[in-house]
Amino acid sequence: MPANNTDVRKKTLLNSVSGSVLTCFIWLLLALISSIVIEIVGMKWWWPDEGVQHSYSMVQYELNQLRNEDDGLIMTHSQRAFAEKMLVLQESALTFTGVERLLQWAKEPVNGGNYSPRAMLRAGYIKSKDYIEASLNIIKVFSLRLAILILSLPLFIFALFIGMTDGIVERDLRRWGGGRESSTHFDIAKACVLPMAMGAWLIYLSLPMSINPAFIIIPFVLLFGLAVRVTTERFKKYF
Repeated sequence: MPANNTDVRKKTLLNSVSGSVLTCFIWLLLALISSIVIEIVGMKWWWPDEGVQHSYSMVQYELNQLRNEDDGLIMTHSQRAFAEKMLVLQESALTFTGVERLLQWAKEPVNGGNYSPRAMLRAGYIKSKDYIEASLNIIKVFSLRLAILILSLPLFIFALFIGMTDGIVERDLRRWGGGRESSTHFDIAKACVLPMAMGAWLIYLSLPMSINPAFIIIPFVLLFGLAVRVTTERFKKYF
């Protein structure tokens, strides 16, 4: 019987971890798709004069922030190398999935009729060339920003630790001082923890403009720590 219970717990833990990983992957995929859609819509309605140059400028800004040690992000050499590897991984993924080969094949001239599958593919590529190039540029921007966000995880962990520690202390002071309980504050703060943790990722990955990541990450780190603090402080059960 104990062995069966252990197996059940292991399966439950494995399902929970795999479910969390799948959920994160889905959210990242949605953020990538939304950023590409925003860029394409922007090329049509918001910055038609810039066109594909808008996404190209974003790539150059992200690369300059990454590689310029004097006037860029404050990062160690290992952190910069990690971001570079993310960019290489993105390029390898395009090659592995055949996207790069398909685009190269579509660029080549066609000797057959105008209604052959390859001719129609080439015609479609020519008409949507700018949108395809913009989408590829956004994928590069997404990869670089994702690397920066992964490197920012210690900030969220630090905010979690500080928020929980301060919240536990305040909770004990409130209990011993006869302070009033408030389940409303607890429910609101608890509901804000996950949005504050994921908000920086979704906004920064989908933002259709170049910006220093500190202006997005730092506020969400502070709000995340505050939400954890209030949640811990207003937690009513004994532990």
